[in-house]
Amino acid sequence: MSTKKWKTQLNEAHAANLPLIITSLLCVQILSAARDPIVIGWDLPIWLVLLDAAFILINVGLVLWVRANTFSDTANYLVTSFALILAGIKVCVLIVVESRSLPFYTAVVMLAGSLCFLSIRYLLISMGVILAAWATIAAPTLTTGEMASSLTIALLGAGLSVMVLRRRIASAIQLFELEQRVVTLESILPMCANCKKTRDHTGKWQSIEEYIEDQQAGTQISHGSCPSCTEEMYGDLLKNRKSGATG
Repeated sequence: MSTKKWKTQLNEAHAANLPLIITSLLCVQILSAARDPIVIGWDLPIWLVLLDAAFILINVGLVLWVRANTFSDTANYLVTSFALILAGIKVCVLIVVESRSLPFYTAVVMLAGSLCFLSIRYLLISMGVILAAWATIAAPTLTTGEMASSLTIALLGAGLSVMVLRRRIASAIQLFELEQRVVTLESILPMCANCKKTRDHTGKWQSIEEYIEDQQAGTQISHGSCPSCTEEMYGDLLKNRKSGATG
């Protein structure tokens, strides 16, 4: 399979799973919002409550949007990137609210990206935006040591995410290749060179007429002879008949 063809297959697979991906990221936003009062307390800043509500509503809108419309390959990946970046920004915001580093949360978001894409390019773009937002938000809150350790763990998560995605893509391409081989093999019809009988998937040999009738429900074979065969089998008889008629 050519590079262009398997890229098309990957894009189609991503588009088919886009509603599930966005719905999953919506669930992440809901769980994150539910976590806030449990971990931080019920006296949450009003802006955090409004931010959670806004992110959830945006994700609900995205879910409805992708379920009702069909987009180009680029648009599909951009929508996925946007939803993932929202989840990453929420993690960055929590650093400010809790006044402490949350390195493993950031690393988990990085790793989650490997399950949202079938494109290394868009995964790297999304992770880059999240890390830039993280650095901007965390810098005034964290110490230099916390920044360094948190960034190291986040980058480890990003590296692992790329490795996982590369493996997913390789497995998907292998599956596409196998599917293509199956289609090719199924298009080959075994036929006896002498009697012209065909062999079906069970190994049974039958006439071509029986095979067609079995494979295509409602089809019935009627027999006749084409002009060439008519001439070969009945040529002399037809000529004699014509001669007798003219005589």
